Amino acid sequence: PIPVGSGPESMAIDASKNTGYVANLYSDSGSVRDLSANTVTGTYAEGRDPIGVAFYSTYLIVATELGDGLWIINTTTQPFGTTVPVGKDPDGIAVDPITNSALTANEKSNDASIVDLSSAQVIATIPVGGHPVAAAINSNTQTALVANEKDDTLSVIDLTAKSVMGTIGVGRSPVGVAINPNLNIALTANLKDDSVSVV
Repeated sequence: PIPVGSGPESMAIDASKNTGYVANLYSDSGSVRDLSANTVTGTYAEGRDPIGVAFYSTYLIVATELGDGLWIINTTTQPFGTTVPVGKDPDGIAVDPITNSALTANEKSNDASIVDLSSAQVIATIPVGGHPVAAAINSNTQTALVANEKDDTLSVIDLTAKSVMGTIGVGRSPVGVAINPNLNIALTANLKDDSVSVV
């Protein structure tokens, strides 16, 4: 094992540089890991309770649960990052490379925020179900799925219209969601009934 910060919660990878980024929930920081050398090469300050992390292009994107924000760091030019206020307790993050935007699932405000990464601005706030904790995007169809843990549902979001186009029932307490864009099929990980739903 390689020591990082306190309470590592999630990780994202920059495959082009063979680098991993770890969100450390309890130390309010992010660790940069060289995957070739298996060493930690740096640390980012990431706001209060970083819980979700994603990487796209040059952007490191971190959801800060107690900070109610999205921390956007351009890893080539901006080591300290920019904080974008989103909904309450953001958790899961999904990135749409076509529109250069990120979507956060905001647990306690029961909504999803869409953030333009270039301008670091919220461009839409979309009400979803109860306790949304995870998100995934199919860029091919410009559709997002948000897993609502309390409601046992997925909210289906039309990213062009920036609105919910439907709701799908899944297993109990979905806490993770992933999409195969080629088949347009999604999986949810359902915490309380030890199952996976295929949508």
